[in-house]
Amino acid sequence: MGFLDFLFKKQGALEGDLERVAAGAREKAAHEAITEAEKIESEALKEAALVKSIVGNGALDSLKAPEGGLNSHAQFAADLKAAAEEARLAGPEAAGAVIRLRAVADRLSDRVVDAQTRLGEIDGVVFCLRECRELEKDAERKRGEAVEKKTAAEAAARDCRGLKAKREASIGLLKAKAEANEARRVAGLEKEKLFADFAPLERSLAKLARFSPDKSIAQLAQEFAVDPVEAFLKDGGEETLKVLLNSLRTMPGEESTIAAVDLNRLIEIKGSYAELTRQAAERERDALPLGALENEIGELRRLEEKAVKEANAAADRAEGIAKALHEKRFELKGRASAALGVQLADA
Repeated sequence: MGFLDFLFKKQGALEGDLERVAAGAREKAAHEAITEAEKIESEALKEAALVKSIVGNGALDSLKAPEGGLNSHAQFAADLKAAAEEARLAGPEAAGAVIRLRAVADRLSDRVVDAQTRLGEIDGVVFCLRECRELEKDAERKRGEAVEKKTAAEAAARDCRGLKAKREASIGLLKAKAEANEARRVAGLEKEKLFADFAPLERSLAKLARFSPDKSIAQLAQEFAVDPVEAFLKDGGEETLKVLLNSLRTMPGEESTIAAVDLNRLIEIKGSYAELTRQAAERERDALPLGALENEIGELRRLEEKAVKEANAAADRAEGIAKALHEKRFELKGRASAALGVQLADA
């Protein structure tokens, strides 16, 4: 599966998840804000009634519990403030009640503003989703153009008469290179798995290094702090790691047990990564003898060049759009995580 295929498959799931999370978060935030505003307003109406009983009629007469969305609650908060100010100017008789009324009005206003800000953040996520959708459509269209032109280029190459044997040699070379690339890709995935497990071990080692007399723990912890990749993937060092593992297993305490489990897992992954790297190198060496065939298929490449050139340009454009979409997705994921208050899985 190519990069574009992988991206288009993954981004749909992420987009659907985000839309569901955004809709749910917006509904929940609005409901919570209105519920809390209604509680504050109930308190405000009691204070307003007390002020009215002291100072008499005025702006307080028109105060009624709002109905509707946040805007109506914001207007009610403004009306409360105006009524409190009118009551204050009417005389000092209700000074204490007026102060309390104004405090409740301020609290209501702050809550409504906070809710409107949060809803605005969620709406921003939805806007970004729509923007990404347009980018996705453009990328899909460019991708279709690239596939069509690539197909035309392959058809033109097949029409090159008298070059069948050289074409077969070229396919053999490409297949060998593809196998080497796949081996490197698998090794890279194993390496990424290793990187993902660095953090828990680094934390465990850092804690143990503070109180353990074992200097090898402190040394490895220091190497991890500087460069965990170099510290763990450097050639050799397996025996030192195994000695450290045995040392951790004999130490008392839960932290040493956790560190031992983490280290043992990483040692296993390192071994797997080393083996996969070795296999990738072997496949590359197997592909090298076929490199001599490149001289023989030069004529085929020249005949293909004109047809392939346009296809490659279209593919590059599609790839550029796909990368832009990929970067936009990560930006969206960060914004959505912050706005929705959830940690979204990597796309």
